[in-house]
Amino acid sequence: MKKFTRKLMASAMTATMAMSMIGGLSASAVDNPSFTTSTPNIETAEILKDDGFRNCANAIINNSELMGIDGDMYNAVIGEPYSIATINSDMSVGSGNDNVFFPVISEDNIVGIISATKIDGDYHFSASEGIADELNAKKAESVEFALVADESGNVYTVETDGTTEVLAVENETTVEDYTLSFDEVDDYNNVISDTIFSSDTKRLTNWYNSATESAYIKELKNYPCLTQVGDTCWAYVILSMARYKLDSTITIGDVYGAYVVTNGKIDTEHGATLTEAYNTIDYIFTYLFKDDNSDYSPEKKTSQISGSQIMNNIRDDLPVFIYGTNIDDPDDYDHAVALMGYERTNGLVTGVYIMNTQNGKISCIDYDSKKTYFNGNDGTLYQWSGTITLNGTLS
Repeated sequence: MKKFTRKLMASAMTATMAMSMIGGLSASAVDNPSFTTSTPNIETAEILKDDGFRNCANAIINNSELMGIDGDMYNAVIGEPYSIATINSDMSVGSGNDNVFFPVISEDNIVGIISATKIDGDYHFSASEGIADELNAKKAESVEFALVADESGNVYTVETDGTTEVLAVENETTVEDYTLSFDEVDDYNNVISDTIFSSDTKRLTNWYNSATESAYIKELKNYPCLTQVGDTCWAYVILSMARYKLDSTITIGDVYGAYVVTNGKIDTEHGATLTEAYNTIDYIFTYLFKDDNSDYSPEKKTSQISGSQIMNNIRDDLPVFIYGTNIDDPDDYDHAVALMGYERTNGLVTGVYIMNTQNGKISCIDYDSKKTYFNGNDGTLYQWSGTITLNGTLS
């Protein structure tokens, strides 16, 4: 059984791109897009026309506060597109997955990111604050720098003189011990400079039509945003659910205690299977911290749930445990997030809001009734392949 864990590689680093972290969008107009990035198999013209991109743009316009995105979104613009290169096991640098990143810019600051990934010919999108603050801070001290990522989820900047620094830490880092050649890493459409603030950038509202694209948004108010410690996303997702529904004073120790009792294991510093997470949730909600005013009956599914089931859970003020399988390495790396809201357009769920414990932030991802994907803090893409609800699936 797979586990919610991320393997540390002390020297072997075959990175995936940091999908929720940085990026840009072509400055070309929506009705006449012509810019194509150098990222393999990525056509910006296609991205600009995709409903998923429009849904994410509208999510930022309508719900930026929930996602921690500051600024006047009605005057925000989309910058130039960028990717993040990857570090291979021999410390060589290469192109990453089919990902491209679109910075949302307000008053000359990157305030949010729309990410696009191409899978089997289709694009999948997410919107979040990402590491906008880190990028702005780095941009203030450096004229130009390239972005690379390692397998542990860390993102690094490489300056023109080869100075390599950690930009965003996901887990134990090793690349800061090396000096990478800027000439070797700047060939993957991954350089950040003043070019992202093109004079031809387009307003975010170009993708907004209040008459036809108004979305109904429903979220769990004041949902706890927590950041995991180590490979324990599953535990912090459960903690957020328990604090929201049961008692705000519940500790991570309580979650670990429930895990040990129900699964007969003492190892609480690493991953948990979907079944182990379910056992822990069931014990906490039906016994350990039972709410006398509610009758919880957690249920596990080895799949995503439907749009109607999503709406029913959020309508009933219930967060949902989402299990994701790494699409590049399904035998090893899994991740868990909390579902805490959705967007509905023309009667259909088109996006869901998740709290990601890798960075303690909320993002919006486009929802597909067949296959839905979300990205980790390091950009790894996960397919929603398991679900734990507090009162069944409410079908």
